[in-house]
Amino acid sequence: FISTDSTLDSNLKVFYAPDNTTKLQQRIAELQPDLLLVTCFPYRIRDSILSAAPCINIHPSLLPAYRGPTPLFWQFQSGEQNFGVSIHRVIAKMDRGTILKQRKIHFEWGINKVDANNRLATCAINLLEYHIHQPHEKDDANDLVTESSAQGFPKEKNYQIEENWSVQRAFNFVRGTAAEGIEFHYKDTIGNHFWFINADGFRTVPLQAQLESTDYQLSFRDG
Repeated sequence: FISTDSTLDSNLKVFYAPDNTTKLQQRIAELQPDLLLVTCFPYRIRDSILSAAPCINIHPSLLPAYRGPTPLFWQFQSGEQNFGVSIHRVIAKMDRGTILKQRKIHFEWGINKVDANNRLATCAINLLEYHIHQPHEKDDANDLVTESSAQGFPKEKNYQIEENWSVQRAFNFVRGTAAEGIEFHYKDTIGNHFWFINADGFRTVPLQAQLESTDYQLSFRDG
């Protein structure tokens, strides 16, 4: 098992590989694998690795939408409703290989980052098992996706929350992407700036940005 996470706690024998290093290529050559299974590896895989064995990737979006290293962030940021998992062949171009299986997954409002990742992981395991037993069967989830898109790693400006968003979109984005050391930025129409790290709830009724006790209430187009 090869991981980019040096703190991973696993019963499997783990080889730490922070990126596409020569050390990683050498380790794969030593293992002589029949198949490479990739998930949550945020780098383009070198041709020298792809030539070692057939390679498939588990990607947490309904491809071809949200290609790139951090698809869950961008789905929450854009107010996406159709979350899901894709299994596809890996080629030199990131997340552009043939799609083998897909499955849609529904998240309840306000799901946090940990629970979202756990739900996606469970979905991925079930989808992979299905693909192993039914390799030639295709799912119809891709019919939900009409546009291809690709994004990189988020920057500080991407944590800006706009007043013209729906309140549900803002709430889901904050809850789904909140992490230690991250601050969200909100600016209202009269120029007041607010920085915060999480959200407790929302109401779909008009209100003004105001301070109640220790809680901020921020105004959006519908709540």
